[in-house]
Amino acid sequence: MGEVHEFTCLCGKHVEDLAAPTNRVYACYGELAPREPSGSIMHIYFAAIQAKPGKGAKVAPLVAATRDVINANGADATAWVASTGAPIGSFGISMRVDGAAQLAEFQQKFAASDDYNKVTRRLAGQLAGPTETFFNQVVGVAGDGGAPSPFVTVTRSTIMNGHLADALGWSTEVLEYVHKVTGLNGILTTAAAGSFFDVSWIFSAASAADGDAANEKLMAAPDYIALIDKAGGFFVPGSAHRSSIMQLP
Repeated sequence: MGEVHEFTCLCGKHVEDLAAPTNRVYACYGELAPREPSGSIMHIYFAAIQAKPGKGAKVAPLVAATRDVINANGADATAWVASTGAPIGSFGISMRVDGAAQLAEFQQKFAASDDYNKVTRRLAGQLAGPTETFFNQVVGVAGDGGAPSPFVTVTRSTIMNGHLADALGWSTEVLEYVHKVTGLNGILTTAAAGSFFDVSWIFSAASAADGDAANEKLMAAPDYIALIDKAGGFFVPGSAHRSSIMQLP
């Protein structure tokens, strides 16, 4: 018998101790997912920042400075610039937190920080509009699930009403398949705020070249297209979107 893991259903209604040969994560309601030792599942908060046309060179260091101030307040933040799939001048800041309570605690610290308010006021003057935020719950991990890598690909789609369980099960299958074929570490998330039925696959690479190499392996994999076709009517037509982002120094 394999190692015993404690599992919990994502709906939160069932908890069992099961014998499992691997620490596999299942992201489908009715299936089982390993419960975090702390009893919580990690969340990712992302603030999407859009520079005014021609202001990207001024925004980049301010985004990095904002990240540094956030981390000085005890958070785990990463600053990003979009490479593909987003308007030129797109930036972002991500934070990994236990949940909404920890996020709110950090936000209160930021509001009381003179350094944070100074740098964000400077940043606001260079932006095209209000910053849009996203808050996602991690429901699947493939690989080590460690710190964000220098180059990340994010694929997002919206689940069709009535297909939540099937879509999450298929999404987990895709997560594990891509990791197996490419070796990239990946996570699967669902929306904890905003568009409720959004799901995202996030894969990390050491460089853009490594991302290209992984994509070539995936395109050459014999079962990949058949796996994608299995999605059928699980997702809203036209909702799939992919972008790539790079860490700011």
